[in-house]
Amino acid sequence: MTSTSADTADYTSTKAYTVHGFSTADAVTVAIGGSTLATITAATMTANAYGHGATATTQVPDLASGAYSISATGSISGASATGTYTLTYKPAVQLAGGATAQTSGGVLTQTTITVNSGASGTTTILRTGTGSGTAGSSTGPYGVHGLAASTSYQVTWGIGAGATVLTTFTTNAVGGISGGGIQFAVGSGNSGYHILDIRLASTGADVIFGGTTAGSGAFSSQGWVSGNSCTTSNGQICGYFGDTVFSLTASITPSPSVGAVGTAVSLTGSGLTPSTTYYAWVKSSGASTSGVTYTTAGTYVTTFTSTATGTIPTGTASTFNFPTAPAKASGENATSYTIYVDTSTTGTTNSATFVLQAAASLSPTSTTPGSSVTVTGSGLDAGQTYNVVLRLGASNLVVVAGMTANGVGAATASFTVPASTAPGSYQILLTRTSDGKRALVSPPTLTVSASATGGLTAQTLTSSGAPAEAAVNGQATVSQTFTNTASSSLSVYMWVSVQNAAGQTVGVFLGSATVTAGGSSTIAAALFNLPSGTYTATTFVTTTSGIVVSSTSSTSSFSL
Repeated sequence: MTSTSADTADYTSTKAYTVHGFSTADAVTVAIGGSTLATITAATMTANAYGHGATATTQVPDLASGAYSISATGSISGASATGTYTLTYKPAVQLAGGATAQTSGGVLTQTTITVNSGASGTTTILRTGTGSGTAGSSTGPYGVHGLAASTSYQVTWGIGAGATVLTTFTTNAVGGISGGGIQFAVGSGNSGYHILDIRLASTGADVIFGGTTAGSGAFSSQGWVSGNSCTTSNGQICGYFGDTVFSLTASITPSPSVGAVGTAVSLTGSGLTPSTTYYAWVKSSGASTSGVTYTTAGTYVTTFTSTATGTIPTGTASTFNFPTAPAKASGENATSYTIYVDTSTTGTTNSATFVLQAAASLSPTSTTPGSSVTVTGSGLDAGQTYNVVLRLGASNLVVVAGMTANGVGAATASFTVPASTAPGSYQILLTRTSDGKRALVSPPTLTVSASATGGLTAQTLTSSGAPAEAAVNGQATVSQTFTNTASSSLSVYMWVSVQNAAGQTVGVFLGSATVTAGGSSTIAAALFNLPSGTYTATTFVTTTSGIVVSSTSSTSSFSL
């Protein structure tokens, strides 16, 4: 038996073998490593210089690396004869899409690993695929083949003695990886292409680095980083590296990752090209604003120079206020925006996600019934109309105004606090008029305090000190001095609520006075019919019509 092909091959190779010296009645079986390559029937036998024979061309099977004897066995009336030819089997990497499939960047498309791009720590799986088509074709079995059988190997991040070992595995009987493959996390480094090497665990020797893809021939000067088609002009030999390549992207993290328009966002990250100028810019991920860039500084939100180790520097250069942009209001769900970090103002190499929430602010945040309040919204759904709602209770929602968001989701409206609003704290909601959905995850709160006729408030009388107990002509009294800040005199009552040592209210007493505009007066209330004991008293002042015009004060403990 002779071979018309080279004596080395991988599992995608096809080999031509000529058998001779057999009878025309023979059926000749050609086999390697116990696997049948072809069967040559008597009908194909022809006379040649060596007797009767035939030539068979077939693809070699998927086997472990090493030297194999190819046998040709014929049978005539139960007899057989065997000739041998030695074939050396080599390791190979098969790429999905065929050995010549390339992306626009020139890197061979492959599924040797399940994930071939991502940030440091990305999990991927190295495997031996099965495919559905012929080995070496665009649908053939991809992955690592032809390693030594039942042997321990290392997967390394990079090449050479200093390469980081990511994982180890042991091959199966045919030099492949059994089952679903070997899972591991990729290493760190600068963004760009990194080689995942396979080497013998026992010696550290490379077994696939610098090799070629299965069936592709010798390495070409165009290699795996070439974007050009391989030609045979100028003596080129067409072929591609069989290295498994991972495209490492930088790791970018915004802090916080959720916020409103104007939120100060700080960027941290690693894996960038060292000492290089980068730009950060923002783009909506939502369909309603897809393709629109929102910036505050021309074409980017901030720019910085990476450190000597490829990290984002700390400080003001890596911090920006999130720009004015609409966030689609949908059941209090917000819009995701992508923060791109690249060496150009339109590049998308590295990115992170920021979730923009609609927000609103109030001016003022504290007021009285009948007063005007201004609501300013941001991050709303551009062009949508909203109701401004005063939430007086769980089911008591009062629409007090309306607003329409402009093209970047901003809106302003003013409303008057209803005169009947009781003192308390209330949320101000924004609800979309088209479907009633709430736009604010964190609604602002309006504090409403009591108001009175003539502009009197609970601060009209101010005290110059705490109330105190003293005996006046043998009668226990509580007194306190007040100043009238109103523009007219006030006739008032000072209410004194007395509590015993157990905290129980045992008496309420009144003192009265007229306090001139801008003047001060000490008001005293006599305490009657209290037994001996220890007490405290609480005071406040009202007009004769019951309007509270002072804050509440308390005495120190006193004895009677």
